[in-house]
Amino acid sequence: IRSETFGANGNGGDIRINAAGSIFIDGAGGDFLTGVSTRTFPPFELNTGTTLVVDNTGRGGAIAITTGSLRLLNGARLLAETGMFKRNEAGKRLGGSAPGGNLRVEAESIEIDGFKLNDPDTGSGIRTLAHSKTSGNAGDITLITGRLSMTRGAAVLADTRGRGPAGLISIEAIELSISGLNPERTAATLEPDRNQSEFASRISSQTDFSGADGGRGGSLFITAGSVDLNDHGVIRVSAVGAATGAAGRIQISADRVRVASNAMIDSSIGSRSIGGGDIRFGSTVRPVRQLVVDGGKVTATSAGPGIAGRITGSVGTLTIRNGGVINTESLAVGTTSFAAGRAGAISFRAQSLIDIDDSSTIRNSAEDADAGGIRLQVAPTGAGVRVAGQVNSTAKGGQNRGGVVMIDAGRQLTIAPTSALAERPTPESSARDEFRGTRITARSDADGGTILLRSSDSIITRRSLIQGIAGRFGGAITGSSPAVVLDDHTLIDARSLNSVAARAGQPGFLQPTGTPVPVTIQSRGLIRSPDSTILTEAPFFTLNTDIAGTLSAVNADVDDPRNRLVDTCARRLMGGEDDLMTLVADPPSSFIVEGRGGLPLQPGAPMPAVSRTSGGHVQAASAWSPGRPTRP
Repeated sequence: IRSETFGANGNGGDIRINAAGSIFIDGAGGDFLTGVSTRTFPPFELNTGTTLVVDNTGRGGAIAITTGSLRLLNGARLLAETGMFKRNEAGKRLGGSAPGGNLRVEAESIEIDGFKLNDPDTGSGIRTLAHSKTSGNAGDITLITGRLSMTRGAAVLADTRGRGPAGLISIEAIELSISGLNPERTAATLEPDRNQSEFASRISSQTDFSGADGGRGGSLFITAGSVDLNDHGVIRVSAVGAATGAAGRIQISADRVRVASNAMIDSSIGSRSIGGGDIRFGSTVRPVRQLVVDGGKVTATSAGPGIAGRITGSVGTLTIRNGGVINTESLAVGTTSFAAGRAGAISFRAQSLIDIDDSSTIRNSAEDADAGGIRLQVAPTGAGVRVAGQVNSTAKGGQNRGGVVMIDAGRQLTIAPTSALAERPTPESSARDEFRGTRITARSDADGGTILLRSSDSIITRRSLIQGIAGRFGGAITGSSPAVVLDDHTLIDARSLNSVAARAGQPGFLQPTGTPVPVTIQSRGLIRSPDSTILTEAPFFTLNTDIAGTLSAVNADVDDPRNRLVDTCARRLMGGEDDLMTLVADPPSSFIVEGRGGLPLQPGAPMPAVSRTSGGHVQAASAWSPGRPTRP
């Protein structure tokens, strides 16, 4: 089913399909597209010149489908295009400026599976595209469904190869599942310049135009009950190769997100793009209840002058396990013509728990640029942060700053492997950067290398390396908690490579003080195992909380307690003024208060009143006194 438009100004016709039951499209047969498509062709050029005489400004037709169930199998497609992919030859249709049509599907379920049997490069999918000779926008994609299932190389794509921006992709689903590779395009059968992820099941928007003013990639907005990526499934925004446009961003709002078994959520830009797109999970209003990176990756990278995207999230719990990775990275090396773009920051705020297992990593790094830093924060009432793997921020290059790690852990911060047989850090392995066990590292070849650890209850470490290194100013490590336990082969390594240190306890780019780098522990109680090691160029411990002011001084002339009883108390115990002589002759040595316990009825109200009994004892009265408390 196809709708096309030619000429200078004509709009393409829309295609609308309503089916109460289901729509099934099978692309197994034939050599051409099987499915539903619209295209805006540029005007036909009859001259022998190499440029268009007239642009086509007519928009492409829209595709709208409403049904109970939509199934696209074996290379079947829904496709909305603008422009022509032919070379600029006399008598051929060229680019144009027309926008492509939008594509919208509303269905109880959508299933996209497989690829065209006689053309494995053609996977089943839903796609909008602006071709390379165009300046028009690619159309947007909107999918509203109860369940969206994508398997064996299925794809939802909104791409631009020209100056116009790619389309937006908006998905609303109760369940979203993305998994599997095209089995005919495995790593063993790919050409050297092809990437296996091109044939993975994926939702993607990319820009791929290397000329000036390349179109911006589209953004992805996913709202769902659950999002499950498994077995190489991909969600991606990118600026490919030498593309000059910026990548779009990814926003995922869901109750549960799982990235498992080599699946990936990715934002990447190439050697000429002006900027990477951010990856965002949840929001303050609607956090992702569970974010699980289970053997998958969440990455944002830059290979050029553009700044890599940030990875941020508002979550209930964040769990990274089975080799899972969250990573932002600048891979470029600056030249005389451009400076490498800095790596994006990583920032997560959790309501309850952040848990990183032994094999998993949160990493932020820049080869020749500033690093964005890492911040992990758990709400004050949350369980805390457990680090058994690695949290590393590194900025390389003599003029680049960053390498800052801040962990605000809620109630408890635990930095320890789960196995008692885990590798132990040593000064030698730390100096050579060879330690592969549990570690928190902040390193900058310029300013930075700062670590700030905070917890409302306790910080506990075991068999772990905590390392802050700065090439110039920084290298400070601060731990702040009521209780700090450095246990069982903990190694703390704080160094400034030029022997000029910064003030400890202040994150960011610190100013020199002319004193050695300190390790500061702000705590009312420090328990340090004999086998823990602290390497620093200054005294390692500064007790910033002075408990001496909270203690009561003991009298220097302690004597018989009978001499310390107040006369009025004694008189009351003995019956008043008439018994004063008895008091002097035989002074009491003690009295007993037997309270009922509990609290005042309201703030500022007295505790229970007391009454005298025979024998000199005092017990609680039977009723509350509204007046001042009775003194003995």
